[in-house]
Amino acid sequence: MPEVAAIFDTASIALEVTGRRVIVLPGDLPVYRTLRVGVSGPDVLQLKQGLSVAGIEPGPLDSDVFNARTASAVTGLAAEGFVEITAVDGSPAVGDLVVVGR
Repeated sequence: MPEVAAIFDTASIALEVTGRRVIVLPGDLPVYRTLRVGVSGPDVLQLKQGLSVAGIEPGPLDSDVFNARTASAVTGLAAEGFVEITAVDGSPAVGDLVVVGR
């Protein structure tokens, strides 16, 4: 468990919960739905911006659409052990990604 008022860098591991790493991505919106190719909205744009800040190419940052490149970026995080993808179709579900407020 991190100390109170701990400061984290983008994409750092904040803690592990039942063996699952919680990484830090900047943003104000919580992950409140399953993200998959084709969905769009401000939460997708926030995810893409956070991935970009972490040095991961998520696809066009002027688009709020979760596209194949965004899926590939998230799959890369899973391959590195940063997130666990629990959805059958490989999409990150609620609880797979955690956003920490700016």
